[in-house]
Amino acid sequence: MNRSDREWFRRLPVLMIAVVTWFVVTVSGELIGNQANDTTAGRTVGHYLLLTALVVAPLFLLLWGGMEVWERRRRRSAIAVDETPPPPRLFAPPTWHEPVALRGRRVEVERAVESLRNNGIVAVVGDRDVGTSAVGQAVAQELIDDDGVDPLATTRFDLRSRSASAPDDALTTAGRLVSVFGIDEPADEAALPGVARELAGVFHASDGTLLLDNVNTPEQVAWLVDAWPSGGPRLVLVGETVLEELVPHSVVRVDAMSVEDMRELWRVARNAPPPRWYRRFTRAPEPDRDLDELLAACLGRPRAVKALAAEISRPGSTVQFTHLLDELRGEGPATGTFERVWRAILANVRAGLSPEAVWLLSALASLPVTGLSKGAVAAMLGVSDPDALDELRARNLVDLVDGRYRLPQEYRRAIEGTTSDEERGEVAARALPALLGFYRTFAELWVTRLETDPKGARQWFEESEPSFRPLYAATYRGEDLLRSVLDDLCVIADALARWYVRAGLPTNLLTVHRGLHDLAVTAGWLDIAAHAAIRQATAHRMAGAHGAPHRFGDAVKELDNARSYLEQVQNQRVRAELDVRERSERALVAIDRGTGLSDAFTDIADLHVASPSVLVNLGVLHLGRGDLSDAAWHLLRAETLAQEAGDHGAWAHSLELLGVVLSHWRLVDAVRLWQLARTTFNRIGEKQGEARCLQHLASAALVDSRAAGQLLWGDPEPVAEREAARVALTHLLEARSLRPRQQTPLADHYRLVAVRRLAE
Repeated sequence: MNRSDREWFRRLPVLMIAVVTWFVVTVSGELIGNQANDTTAGRTVGHYLLLTALVVAPLFLLLWGGMEVWERRRRRSAIAVDETPPPPRLFAPPTWHEPVALRGRRVEVERAVESLRNNGIVAVVGDRDVGTSAVGQAVAQELIDDDGVDPLATTRFDLRSRSASAPDDALTTAGRLVSVFGIDEPADEAALPGVARELAGVFHASDGTLLLDNVNTPEQVAWLVDAWPSGGPRLVLVGETVLEELVPHSVVRVDAMSVEDMRELWRVARNAPPPRWYRRFTRAPEPDRDLDELLAACLGRPRAVKALAAEISRPGSTVQFTHLLDELRGEGPATGTFERVWRAILANVRAGLSPEAVWLLSALASLPVTGLSKGAVAAMLGVSDPDALDELRARNLVDLVDGRYRLPQEYRRAIEGTTSDEERGEVAARALPALLGFYRTFAELWVTRLETDPKGARQWFEESEPSFRPLYAATYRGEDLLRSVLDDLCVIADALARWYVRAGLPTNLLTVHRGLHDLAVTAGWLDIAAHAAIRQATAHRMAGAHGAPHRFGDAVKELDNARSYLEQVQNQRVRAELDVRERSERALVAIDRGTGLSDAFTDIADLHVASPSVLVNLGVLHLGRGDLSDAAWHLLRAETLAQEAGDHGAWAHSLELLGVVLSHWRLVDAVRLWQLARTTFNRIGEKQGEARCLQHLASAALVDSRAAGQLLWGDPEPVAEREAARVALTHLLEARSLRPRQQTPLADHYRLVAVRRLAE
């Protein structure tokens, strides 16, 4: 049943009710006039109309109701009867919520839905705050209502960053988006087409809709648009007019709201009764001419209309319509800049706020980050219960989005335009240290729980990390302010580094420590600059190990920079500690790159430092040289130190490598170590380590049937070759699901061997 059929089907009961109503009115009128039996119509047509009213109409309505129920059930089960059911969801994307009904915009929604059905992609564009987000959500809901798209397969993803000044770039956007769906974040821009195809495959499997809202620049989503199949799943892009160039063949422009729709929106926001003919003879609360002048200042922006109406309608408000109009007129003519609406609102707001609320409003406008938790706001105010925040919420000055408080850009610009640089600097000097002290406390707490409570720590880092990244791209007013917060920034960056390495997020690791490096150089803290350069090398090495080998050269450059900073560090203890880190990272680059191993061995062997990371690196270098006994000694020592320090990641890594050493003599015992390492990696959420262990176990099952028995039954009893191949293939596929792009030629070889044996 297509759209036109559905519209005709919905009109049938209305037509039938109209017929019955006409009959009842006609007969009633004739009965009142005592002419029902004297007219020709009453004697000939009346009996048939009576039959229609008493028999045909009820039967028809009953049949229509049954067909409507059948249609709804068919739409709900449309995806369930697909021949290729989607795979089970291993992720938790944002849940779809049915949007509120739109006022107007019917034409734009219908055009966007039609374009989406024909092209598989549509861009809903318009000027800022013109209502594109509402239209985009209405489009997705229309597909659910009319095309039977599963709401569980419909995802709205908000691309707004928590930075107050700059949107995310393409790599950061891709990392945020694809990680929600269980896909590895891209190592660099060369990997963007691959992750785009994987993401399109997820929505193709579920026949779903992906709605990307608040797209700021074409570069944020161009990588996805280029790889999105035209006849595949549905992609809705919502943003400003710069998106038109991405999909010129499928663009729907949302213009400014019409005056009629703004009047209706004003009436609803003011809780005014609907217009009636008899009210024309009474005095309107706002004269039409004055109301049109006020609405003209909103330039067709629904948010501005609601904000102005809220100033009059909110409980306890003493603001009069005429006063608000005078404030707007004081800012200039109706054709003036849009910011004057928000300045007029602020002029009323500030007079009715407490001093704490006024300061908080200025603080939110001066911070480099937005989307704050209630606890963060309380920390800035130095109180346990921020009543000032409740004041701002009551005046609709702050939005609550996903449990976090955002100051809209309109108010931010209005505040910046009505305060001086000195005033904003004074506010930032108080707000930023308090905010960063709050963040530091929790970062220090949760980084220690990466080992003891990995699930809780992962949840906290995933929720909080987007608020930390903008702090490292910010410009801090004055050297004193920068020095007052740099120590907190270092501690937070260290915690983030451990999380990024654990979760395999090299792009974010590079972004944070590149910013920290620049801030440290500005402040003249060369030890921090050296540490940040080493972390940048780590990020490049991680990217090189995941399909971008050219990044190993970038890692070496960063380590050379770190070495030049180290030569200028005066504190000998700090210099020695950083020297160990730099040499260890250089050894890891050589190991992952597969070149320069002898130089790395000589360099790291001179350290004489008993730390788990250094000992693990030495063990790997001895393995590369074929010195199995020396490798085992260093790895056993690393395992002991890691266990004493409670470093579960280093402990699991040392067990994994001990298994590699032991596999040269006793493969079954090596399997036991890999099983223990895999369990530990799984518990702490380190997918890379778990995937490596699964690959080790799969290869062992193919090489030795006793190892396959150990995997199957926990007992090294030989199993049949086909059964061993089945066990190996299961482990290899699980490793691929954990890290799709962490596949080595050897793992692919074993997978082909397993498939061949199963086919025999």
